[in-house]
Amino acid sequence: MQDSKGNYLLYPGHIHLLYGKPGTWKSWIALSLIGRHKVRYWDFENFSPILATRLRLMGVNPEDAGVFAFPETRAQIYELVAEYKETRPQILVIDGMSGISRTVGINTDANDQVEKLFNEVFMPLKR
Repeated sequence: MQDSKGNYLLYPGHIHLLYGKPGTWKSWIALSLIGRHKVRYWDFENFSPILATRLRLMGVNPEDAGVFAFPETRAQIYELVAEYKETRPQILVIDGMSGISRTVGINTDANDQVEKLFNEVFMPLKR
């Protein structure tokens, strides 16, 4: 994605954090990448009917909507990490830091636990 001056908004091999209040277009930015890039989307905040409606409104082809996962357990997250290390998506969107933290079972106020999440989930995917 590029801004109006041609500067890239997302860089390959980097971890980007979009943070803000609800309604500030964070999910829209992520959803707009679907169909244009090899995206995988972990959603911890919405449910499929909500996302299906959003995608329809954005004009995303229904065939491109198979990129979603709704992991409910730590084991499912680690299975997806192993899968993505093999299939190598260009972009992984994790919609809901609190959701993944809760699912993996970490306290986001404990630096060592957040570091473990980065070392076991985010960094292997970044590579």
